[in-house]
Amino acid sequence: DAKGCLDPAAQGLLASEVVAAAGTAESDSAPRFRGRYPSWWNDTKSLPDAQPIFIHIPKTGGVSVEDTASKAGHVTGACVVHAFGDENLPYAVAPGFDCEPYHTPPLKFVPFSFAIVRDPYARMVSEFNWRAMWDDSVAEEMRSGKWSFTCGDFEEAVRDHVAQVAGNPFFACLSTTDFEEADYESCHAKHPEDPLTDSHAFPQWLFAKNAERVFKYEAFETEVWPFLRRAGVVRANDGAEKINSAGSVSEIAAKCWAFVSKETLEDFVRLYAVDFKNLGYDPTDFGKDAAAAALGAARGGRLTVDVRAMIDRAASATLRLTERDKAAARQTVVQVSVSADELAAMTHAAGAPAGTAGSLGAAGGAGGATPTCVSADQVTALGNSD
Repeated sequence: DAKGCLDPAAQGLLASEVVAAAGTAESDSAPRFRGRYPSWWNDTKSLPDAQPIFIHIPKTGGVSVEDTASKAGHVTGACVVHAFGDENLPYAVAPGFDCEPYHTPPLKFVPFSFAIVRDPYARMVSEFNWRAMWDDSVAEEMRSGKWSFTCGDFEEAVRDHVAQVAGNPFFACLSTTDFEEADYESCHAKHPEDPLTDSHAFPQWLFAKNAERVFKYEAFETEVWPFLRRAGVVRANDGAEKINSAGSVSEIAAKCWAFVSKETLEDFVRLYAVDFKNLGYDPTDFGKDAAAAALGAARGGRLTVDVRAMIDRAASATLRLTERDKAAARQTVVQVSVSADELAAMTHAAGAPAGTAGSLGAAGGAGGATPTCVSADQVTALGNSD
């Protein structure tokens, strides 16, 4: 409500998280809040008025959540670190990763948490757009209202993206497991010198598997925002703005999937098979941000993923083009009109100040955009402040 407290409907909505959090709060293995976190932060004494924990998966609209929450005086996701200068997130992170703590998969199930997932193809298109903003010449062209690229550029970006993870010995070990706590520790012990570093390329299932609630990016306005409003994280009149949404630019770039080589498509589907399978996305639907079916992934038990079937389905969906046809199409220059709003969205997603782009090395590398977080002395509690 206006005072920042949860209403009865919200308390009912979060009932399962409250029970889970209260049931593990006294466990020796439960996360402890350290450093300069405020005393009200997810304190069991103030449940169910505690802040829901946001597990931020890169390129799924997370910066929009963090920015809008900050406007209401709340911190979540990456803003916990940015506001309080403390990298001890309210959950344990898995070993074997060398990236921002808020972009590192949780080690185990996180009570009272939520995450947002996205169609793997659309997520890759968003990554392609974001990476382009780091090129000074591309950024300059975009500021003039256009962007020229080839589908060959897109395929190269896909190959590089996949190689960041698929060629890593630690992940090769991990991919044969169920991504449980013991699996992370065992594979890290075997490959201590081979950490994964590009958080944007990690399969989303590594994060979503351990979240209490999982929402779909495609249902941002109908599911994510209502949940955050009821929980008091965002204000009732704040819109569901997708900061990293590039509109028609993404729609045109997504068409390149039809011309990606069979080999590259196979590698991409193989790497993200756990996402297609467990998050309910279709490997034949090349990156459309259409509303998808509700999440039906089950936790626990060995994952059964027919990767070969997924690859065959994806390959058959590429307009029945020959590899020679696709190779020729990849050489064609595509020119996209970039509106001021799309440029602003892409610039913000790249971590640059409004109206600028290119030379973004200082913006955090593969960590992505830096949200505009409320400062520690301006944080507003979500209810009981004891």
